[in-house]
Amino acid sequence: QASRTAKAVALSGVSTGKEIYHGQRLVNERASSCTEIDLILAQRVSMRLYESRVASMERLTAFFVIFHEMGLRVQNFWTYMSFGLLGYDMSRTHSIM
Repeated sequence: QASRTAKAVALSGVSTGKEIYHGQRLVNERASSCTEIDLILAQRVSMRLYESRVASMERLTAFFVIFHEMGLRVQNFWTYMSFGLLGYDMSRTHSIM
């Protein structure tokens, strides 16, 4: 599996980053000739792409996980409090639509 992933990365022409933080290479290359504002403006496009793609997907996934956990707790709560009379199966409710 690892060799297959490495082959796919090699074919795509995209290398994995070795930076500790986003823009470290840019800072090392231009640190003496640029101000901080110039470095921030140089990263503007990549940070907007990150925010609109990766970060928003992370937030959406976190929302789904929290929503599922909340539904599971409510399901277990009603089963416990009513001694099984008012219990319901979370997978059979409107939450699957």
